[in-house]
This record gives sequence, structure tokens and C-alpha cells, in this order.
Amino acid sequence: MRRVGASILVFIVLLLICMSYGAARPMSLLAVGNGRIVFASERTGNWELFTMNADGGNVINLTNSPADDERPSYSTDGQKIAFTRTIGGNADIYTINANGSGLQRLTTDPADDNGAQWSPDGTKIVFRSIRNDNTDIYVMNADGTGQTRLTTNSSPETGSDWSPDGQKIIFVSTRTGNGDIFMMNSDGSGQVQLTTNPANDISPAWSPDGSRIAFRSDRSGAADVYVMQSNGQGTVNLSNHPAEDRDPAWSPDGSKIVFHSDRNGDYEIYVMDADGSDVVRLTYSPGRDLEPDWGGNEDSPPPCYILSTNHSGQGSDPVASPNRSTGCNTGQYIAGEN
Repeated sequence: MRRVGASILVFIVLLLICMSYGAARPMSLLAVGNGRIVFASERTGNWELFTMNADGGNVINLTNSPADDERPSYSTDGQKIAFTRTIGGNADIYTINANGSGLQRLTTDPADDNGAQWSPDGTKIVFRSIRNDNTDIYVMNADGTGQTRLTTNSSPETGSDWSPDGQKIIFVSTRTGNGDIFMMNSDGSGQVQLTTNPANDISPAWSPDGSRIAFRSDRSGAADVYVMQSNGQGTVNLSNHPAEDRDPAWSPDGSKIVFHSDRNGDYEIYVMDADGSDVVRLTYSPGRDLEPDWGGNEDSPPPCYILSTNHSGQGSDPVASPNRSTGCNTGQYIAGEN
């Protein structure tokens, strides 16, 4: 009788667990969890791409090439990595599968192409190029076709990233005399300045829910990781350290930020909570480890995004139909779904 009672109890517990997973889950669980972190490292003697678990374990060399491979960027689903490979002094953009296979070259221009970032639906890549004798923001299809110039200002413009709904692009421009963060529509129109501090604000990264932008600034006298609202308001210094803290990137669920820092004498990869607390060192390599980016698990559910108000038929539109993607809260959608 006791065995039967215990079996019934176990069955009830399992049933409740299954029911809880079938119900609508909060935003923090809908977003992809702790996937892999990709970064550039010179630990082998030249710049290579490595990946590791979110806790710093299971480090894998992906590229293992005599060329210099830098500036890696995960696609939203974690299946692809775009990066810059420099051969003979010329930098071009390549992609590989997340396991290092399937190398493809996307750009062949004699000018340097760098800083690739995937659109949320994985169909396009935004990047910077110095073709046309100026550093500008370009966009192309994920296979390298359709390369289009988005910015035409005479000042250098770099450091671009997509909004989670794919409607906007943030970038850095020196048109004001120092590095400031701007936002534009994904076709290059409607450019708006977000930061106005006399210091340099660079390396912007949009949070997965679209509400915040992390960036690097030297407004405190040292390079620190800051965060602000997506409209440029509410700026907060997160790292607040006398060392150089650079290149922030969000975890897919938006709860953490990974970055590189020389606070222990050598550039290594660190992670902290999205409010700046609980800073943890992830790498301990004798060579520099830089430019981290965070990708999702292959089997994790896709993240839900809050769409901008000008997204036709969705987002905050009260008559949108449907008003959400399956498994998301009202006004939230999975990238690529109609």
C-alpha cells in the first residue's frame, strides 16, 4: 500500500511539472538560457575564435587558422557565427557553423570589412566597411549578396547592432566630434542621436527584450560598461572599475552581461548580472581574450521580443492580430514569425 501511495505521489508531482511547462511562462524563461560564449583569443600565438560554456568551462578552439580571426557574433538561434578574418592585411567577413564547420567568405572588397552583427531573423548581417574611403555602416544578406551602404556621413561610423524586432540599428558616429551612439531605421533612414556626453560612447549592444542598450564609455575617466534605456535615457555605470572594461554583450535571456577587462593585469572575459553585481572572471589565459558574444542553446525555445511601436500590425498596436507569438506575452513576438 505504501508503494502504491508513493507511486501516486510521484505521478502527481510529474503531472504538475508537465502542466507548469505547458502553461504560459514568464519572459525570463521564454528567452534562451545559458548557451555558449564565443570570443577571440591570442592564446595560440595568433587570434583564433574559441567558445566556452557560460561558466567558463569546456573551451573549444573553433577556427585553428594561421589567419587572424576576430570580432565573432552569434546568430540569434546560436547556429552560426559571423567573424572577421584578416589575411595579408585585409579584413573580410566570414561565417561558420557554431561547431566551427562550414566556413564561408561573405565579403571580398579590398577595403576592410569588420564588426558583423546578425539580424534577429538571421537573414541579414550589418557591418562596417572603409570602402568609399570612409568608415560606414553596410548591410547584406546572410549569404553575402545585396551589400548596401546605410550611412553616408563624412565622419567614421562603426559599432552597429540590431534592435530585437529587426526594425532599428544602433551605431557609433563621430559626427559630433566624439563617439556617440545613434539609432536609425534598418534601411538607414531616420537617424537619431541617443547619447550626448562629451566622452566617447561606443560598442552598443541591444538587450534581448529591446528595452535597454549596454555600451562602453570613458565618461568616468576609465572605460566602463554602461546601460541606458533604448531611448537614451537613464544611463547607469554598471562596471565602475578603474580598469578597462569593454565590449559588453547580453546573455540571451537578458539577465547577464559578458565583457572583457584588464582588471587583473591581462584582458580576460568576465560576466556580471545585468545590474552590475556579481562579477565573475571566466577565462585565465596567458594571452588576451577579447570581444565576447553570447549564443543560445540549439534546443532552447526562441526568445520573445517586444516590438517597436512603428512595426506595422504588431507590437503595441492594440488591434494587432495575432497580438503575440505562441508562448509569448501580449505584444511579444518570436523573430521571423508573421
